[in-house]
Amino acid sequence: MRILFNGMYFYPEVGGMEVHILNLARGFSRLGDKIEVVTSNSLRTLKTEIYDDISIRRTPFFGKNLIGWVLTTIFSLMVFLRSSKKADLVHGHDIASILPCMFAKIFQNKPFVLTLHSSHFIKVSNKIMFKRYLRWGIKRADYVFAASKEIKNIAQDLVSGKKIEALTNPVDTELFSPKRKPAIDKNRDEYLLVCPRRLVEKNGVHFLIEAMPKISPRKNVRLMIVGDGPLRQMIEKRLKELNIKEKVIFLGSVPNEKMPGILISADLIVIPSLMEATSIAALESMACGKAIAASRVGGLPEIIDEDVGFLMDPGNPDDIAQKINLALKDINLLKKKGKVARERVVNNWSAHKLVIEHREIYKKIIKNKEY
Repeated sequence: MRILFNGMYFYPEVGGMEVHILNLARGFSRLGDKIEVVTSNSLRTLKTEIYDDISIRRTPFFGKNLIGWVLTTIFSLMVFLRSSKKADLVHGHDIASILPCMFAKIFQNKPFVLTLHSSHFIKVSNKIMFKRYLRWGIKRADYVFAASKEIKNIAQDLVSGKKIEALTNPVDTELFSPKRKPAIDKNRDEYLLVCPRRLVEKNGVHFLIEAMPKISPRKNVRLMIVGDGPLRQMIEKRLKELNIKEKVIFLGSVPNEKMPGILISADLIVIPSLMEATSIAALESMACGKAIAASRVGGLPEIIDEDVGFLMDPGNPDDIAQKINLALKDINLLKKKGKVARERVVNNWSAHKLVIEHREIYKKIIKNKEY
């Protein structure tokens, strides 16, 4: 098959949707399918390249705001339509992708699959200016995936009667594996927390910082934050005020292929989000055999329970500290939870498994079979 993906952001951008597309594209490529991705040139990198046998075309990017996204989408249309001529099927991976994929469906009669990702969809789904556009795309897509049950329910409220499949993000379980070597050295008496989150409001990292003084003060606990963003300066200032600057290390943005070594080094992974679809960072951590302390929001309770970790009250530093303290009481129990977490991801959400499921759906759609 020849498959064309579209998404506003893609590798080397770091994020759940970006990794989702990359894992699917890699999986199809390994099965011998021809994969092309049309995305924005948000990082001002190469306009065209081949990465892991994936053909990437990047179009002009006009900024991370509504006007920028609209202009980026409009300027991508001709490139996308030229590529879609050769495709057997087009698959859009965000709100902006609805327009180019619908053009390919209307003017070239191309089958159109849509995946609804992220908390951004949740935010805009109740806004009048977006509702008609979202209904247009969801209603006319040949098949719709949603990154969590919450997103699925919202989409079905927009288009009553539309079949939508809730789909957890795929994980490359060969790359993210307990067999990887730790990338971070730590002392024997040290407990390492890793928070793989961008520093934006919705990810709640600032509440984790507020919890730090209450986390096992008699133990040597260190926090590593993997990710960057606009809240960094505010968080660094707060660390000084709380007198815990030496306990927190910022690693900044880290390429996906280097993440396993960092995750493997942790005693516990912390996901303190205020809003979430299904966290790819949580799934990748679980694939590495790590227990998770995560907020009880969005799609996180769909993948995390007491067998693999701990659920925290979002935005509540006291509860965050309490759950992390509980976790650090028994490192052997954390290892057992991590083992179950690994098995759960391999059995349910491996990239290979989800690629096979996608492939069967694609084939049926191309053959015009009804769902």
